This record gives sequence, structure tokens and C-alpha cells, in this order.
Amino acid sequence: MNPGRRTLWALIALLTIPVFALCARASVRLGPIDLSINLTETPWQHVVSARLTMPVRPGPLTLYYPKWIPGEHSPAGPINELAGLEFFANGHRIPWVRDPVHLYSFHLVIPQNVHRLVIRLDYLSPVSGGSFTEGISATPHLVDFNWNEALLYPKGFPTRDLEYVPTLTIPKGWRFGTALTVASRHGSVIHFRPVPLNTLVDSPVITGSYFRQINLAPGNPVHRYLDIVADYPEALNLTRREIQDYRHLIVQESRMFHSHHYAAYHFLLTLSNHTSHFGLEHHQSSDDRTNADYFLNPEALLVGADLLPHEYTHSWNGKFRRPARLWQPNFQIPEQTGLLWVYEGLTQYWGDVMATRSEIWTPRDFREAIAMTAANMSHRPGRDWRPLQDTATAAPYLYYAPGFYATFRRSVDFYPEGELIWLEVDTKIRMLSHGTRSLNDFARLFFGMDNGSDVTRTYDMADVVRALKTVEPYHWGRFLRKRLDRVGHRAPLSGLRWGGWRLVYTAHPSPYTRAMQHLFHFQDLMFSIGFTVNAKGNVGDVLWMGPAFRAGLAPGMRIQAVDGASFKPQVLVRALVAAERSHDPLRLIVEDEGVYRT
Repeated sequence: MNPGRRTLWALIALLTIPVFALCARASVRLGPIDLSINLTETPWQHVVSARLTMPVRPGPLTLYYPKWIPGEHSPAGPINELAGLEFFANGHRIPWVRDPVHLYSFHLVIPQNVHRLVIRLDYLSPVSGGSFTEGISATPHLVDFNWNEALLYPKGFPTRDLEYVPTLTIPKGWRFGTALTVASRHGSVIHFRPVPLNTLVDSPVITGSYFRQINLAPGNPVHRYLDIVADYPEALNLTRREIQDYRHLIVQESRMFHSHHYAAYHFLLTLSNHTSHFGLEHHQSSDDRTNADYFLNPEALLVGADLLPHEYTHSWNGKFRRPARLWQPNFQIPEQTGLLWVYEGLTQYWGDVMATRSEIWTPRDFREAIAMTAANMSHRPGRDWRPLQDTATAAPYLYYAPGFYATFRRSVDFYPEGELIWLEVDTKIRMLSHGTRSLNDFARLFFGMDNGSDVTRTYDMADVVRALKTVEPYHWGRFLRKRLDRVGHRAPLSGLRWGGWRLVYTAHPSPYTRAMQHLFHFQDLMFSIGFTVNAKGNVGDVLWMGPAFRAGLAPGMRIQAVDGASFKPQVLVRALVAAERSHDPLRLIVEDEGVYRT
């Protein structure tokens, strides 16, 4: 056996050391960890270079790569993009080995008389695919960076007890936005004030050649900013009305919660057609990514109007107050996601309400959006076997579930159906109190304490029920559990009826529906013959046991012809209208892996 393999066997043997021995250092305060990130080559070569200098003691050491990223609700730490990992002590390289079970863990032995460890690593910023922050995050004109992507941290310490001193180097001439506080800047090198690791991971950075910062709370000692990076300068051109709407958002949220839980807040908005699109909440900022023409295309703004209100609401619901089992002392312990129907479902409801109160949406826009949600949830055959509660419990995997047969599989329905449940709660409170109380009162009671504090307070189901009973006495526990646990029932649409609305289907899609279909280049026929199809004839999904399903249509097929005519979306729509009038069957020629059928 050669010396190299002997060393590795010795490292593997360290895995048998009792857990208490490796955790003993939790009672010892570790000194600051220096973290230097270089983004100068990220826009072009998609490489993030990192260097860490960490105080250590001689003996075995286990280091973690963050696995469970807060807000992503899954073990989504992008470890596949970690490369170039090297450890040095006093100029000499130290061998390491990955844990054979816990693959986000790395073991090494620190030699005697060594007190500082230098770590070098690269993060290979994706060029395709990926979800959330693991998706595309860099273009030649901008970079979205999350610190968890390019760091390690020692085992045995809560993340809030580990102090990191971050430094960031950005391309020359670029500007940046982040909730972190700048200590000093020298050209393209920015030194931030030291922060606990949990705060660092919760504080992403956007940087780009086209950047704009808008003050959303002028004259207010608590600052709120809209920081925008884009792939071209015209994308930064908001109208005065749009800026005023986002200033209204700050006012409306403050009125509802009667509190704030940040020193300052930054919306970090990326406008690009080349990055992943999503929103991810943080305590004092949000990572929001959408189309490059978001403020130039009325359809894009209409469909995406709830993005910033949703993520801003999370500063209260999800970051300040968080389900107890979603809060963990480090990034390796699995989160339990059973209360996401509160964390996400309630935020979905309030995000839409806030978009309307701030006038980003009109009341009609809100009604059309909630109608689409109600219609989608009314076409979920999967509710015959899968309760809504299970979609929350299984969220770590459902976020990455395939899109086909989603109506039968059910995916992260705790967002849209959770919104309908909270609409029911809101309208029920208004009914019982004869209009004197609403979910606004719950917001103040449940989220309005500790004004100015950013220390997370956890809750469980009993706390939610207790607060609702304080607002309006009622059997809320039974009310909620019935909607969460039942199968074989219709979607929870009572909130529409109690609010004076009625869900109806017409032959003409609403402006909201038309905008969504045009923006994403697909035709949604789920509520008629039961499938979606894009402009090329590719079938996206099929309603389980719907008319198209029973006729043999399946996801992945391609429609070649409709009633003898070559497929085009408008040809399909005309044929549907004609079939409705004549009651004749619709004839499709479809292709599936080179095989044609009618």
C-alpha cells in the first residue's frame, strides 16, 4: 500500500469517531473566517473563484458544503458545481476525503502546529438547466451570486455562531446591490462587515454593467431599495407610475403588519432572458429574476406582478416567523416542510392582495388571477388520492417533479390551493365578525411583534390556530385540518362564494389568461378537452381522465394535423369551436417517437 492510500484509509477511519467528540468544539468560539470571492471571470467563463482562511486546531476536522438552503425547501445545495477543492496549511497541501454517506461532508486531519487553514475552491456557475439558485445566474452583463455556492463551514457550530468576513471582487466598472453592509471599497474590491454565516447565506448579491437603484422609501429612516441589473439599459426604465406603485407596496405591507424586521431591505431584481426565472426570499432582501422586458412589456408585468409582493411578504412570513421544523441550526439538517401551506400558501394570498392594494394590479387583475387559480385547482384529479397536506410534506421532492400528468401527480399545490384556503379563512373571519375583523388582524397579531428585530421566531400549527381564535373565535383547527387532510373532495372554493364571487367558464379567455399563454407560448385547453400544447404542436400535459386522455393523447406527443389541416394554434382553436357547434369529434394526427396515429 502506497503512502497516499494509507493516508486516505486513515481519514476514512476518522468516521468511526463518536459524534460527541467531533461536536465538542461547539462550546469553543471559533475566530473569524475570511472569505474572498472573485467574480471577474464569471460573466464570460462561468467560474466563481473562492478562497477561505479558517482558524483551526490540530486533529480531525469535518467541513460542510451547505445542503439545505433556506427558502428552497429541499437539499438543493449545488454540490455538483463544486470543483478545484484544495486545502493548505503552512504552504503544504492537506489530503481530504468525502464522507461516503453524507456526501456534502469532507474530512481531513490538521497537522500539529497548524492554526490556520487555507481553502481554495471554484464554483462552476451553470450554463444550462438547474432550478432556483442552481440555475443559470450569469450573462456577459450581470451576475447573481449566492454565498452558499462557494464556501465551506466547520462541523460542530451553529451557523449563527460562525463569523465570516466576506470580500467580493467584481468586474471593473460594474455596480452591485446587496443587503450586506459595506465596510470599505477599493475599486472593484468590496469589503463587507463581518456577519454570522446564516446572515451571509441569506444575503445574495447582484452585480452588473447595467444597474439602477431606486429608493422606495424616501425620507424614511428604514431604507427600502429596488436594485435592478439587466442585460440592456432600456430594461431599467420604469415609469413614474411603476415606481410609485412599488412605493405603495412598502406602505401597504407596513400598514398590514405594523412592523418591520430588517435594518434595510433590498429587492434584488434581475431582468434577463438568459438566467433562470424565480423568486427566492431572504430576510432583508429578495432574489427576484424575470424577463428582460418586464417593465417594457405590459403582458410580462401583468403576469409577474405578484413576484416582488410575494417575496417581500416573506420577510415577515417565512423569515421573521418560520415553522419550527423549517428552522435548523445548520444547513445539513433536513427541513420538515409540513407547514408550507402557511409559509407559502398564505404568502401567495397576501402577495396577490398586496399587488392589488399597491395598484400594481387592478382589482380586475386580481379576480382574473384568483379565478385561474380556482379553475386549475378544480381540475386536479390527483386530489382523489393525494391530500394537500402531502404536497407540503413531500415538497423537497415535488419541487423537482416532472411536469407531465401534474393534475394527477399533484405538485407544489400548497401554493395555489393554500391561497384558496387562506381566502376562505379571510372571508370567514369577515363573515363571523360582521366585517369588523379580517386576516389583517391576524397579520398584526402573529407577525407584528418585536418591531425592528431580525431574530427569527418559530411557530407550529397550534400557534396558528391559537392566533386565529384570538382574532375570531371559531373551530379553526378542524376547519384547516379538514381542507388539508381530505381526499376525493372538490377544491376549496367557498372563499369565492363568501366574497361574493362565482367561478364561471366562458369561450373567451380573460386578459390575464391570454397574457400568460402569449408570454409562455402555449395554448391551455385543460378546461375544455384537457391538454396544453405549444406553438409547435408539442403536447405539454394532459388532464388525467379528461377527454383527450380517454382518446389516447399523452404528454410528449406532437400534433401534426387537426381535422386534416396542418397544425397551428389558431387552426386548433377554430376546429374546437366548430366541433362544439356540430358535435362532431375532433380528429388529430399525432406523432410519438416516429410513430403516427389518429
